[in-house]
Amino acid sequence: MHFVGEGLSLESVESAPQVEGSLHIARKAPGGAENLRKNRVSGREKARLRLCPLHARDRKDWLVVCNASNRDKILNWMLQHAAGRQVTVEDITINTAMLAIQGPRTFEIVQPMLPIDISGLKNWSFVTGNYMGMEYTISRSGYTGEDGCEVILPAGVGAFVWQRLTADEGQAEHMRVRPAGLGARDTLRLEAGLPLYGHELSEQTDPISAGFGWAVSLDKEFIGAAALRRIAEQGPVRRLVGLELAGRRIARQDAQVQDGEERVIGTVTSGTLAPTINKSVAMAYLPGEYAVAGRKVVVKIRDQAIPATVVELPFYKRKKST
Repeated sequence: MHFVGEGLSLESVESAPQVEGSLHIARKAPGGAENLRKNRVSGREKARLRLCPLHARDRKDWLVVCNASNRDKILNWMLQHAAGRQVTVEDITINTAMLAIQGPRTFEIVQPMLPIDISGLKNWSFVTGNYMGMEYTISRSGYTGEDGCEVILPAGVGAFVWQRLTADEGQAEHMRVRPAGLGARDTLRLEAGLPLYGHELSEQTDPISAGFGWAVSLDKEFIGAAALRRIAEQGPVRRLVGLELAGRRIARQDAQVQDGEERVIGTVTSGTLAPTINKSVAMAYLPGEYAVAGRKVVVKIRDQAIPATVVELPFYKRKKST
């Protein structure tokens, strides 16, 4: 984890299936990447949330990178809504590999290995190309809170590129690339206040409560728009907040959050001992009156009541890069 923050790490993102779609979404310019919030409607039109990075290859060609556990659900949802429309959806997961290179020295170390100049690649953008017949996509939309890039390429060359990136070849220690598992990624994304499906995000979560109100255009019509307008007008019942815990004990998912009178007011969605800031931190959904920075609460960890303070997210923020 410290290697990601101070040097360079490499993840094989097996949790990122690729789904191509050909459709028209007018807002995002070609070469841009953003997180797609997929709303569902069930019962009394409840807007629900899944998070998928979305790459706009051109005005009619899009690439969605979704969580592995959601691959079938996302694909079936797209196919359901593509029926009867001039839309083609293709699942290219098995044919592709994705490597995420993360850390402040990413571009310094990776650039010499690439066939194109990516020094001007801005955050939440990507480039595509063809090298010796091999199609690739390079994006700058990682989920560790650190700088970095992600490379999508044919599955057949994924292992070769991994070995090439992690080969020491006389590199100084601070210039070496080291493998990092999803556990390290999970800890770092939590420090950066980035929500994760299965924790902060679920099919019972709406974008506004999760802090993604900026990502939905309520003046337009889309699936779940009416439900989201009601939530925006009335205010969400609960909000996602950060918690700093006293001491070094870690609050795990589903740990109770209580007020001063031992009433349960929420549950922890993620928690860790943050290596960069050396604090025990967590995220939780709390009612609006408690979702205020500085508010004192208690987190139950087994049989102990641990004092905690509501803080603004993120816990850690890296220096801005171009």
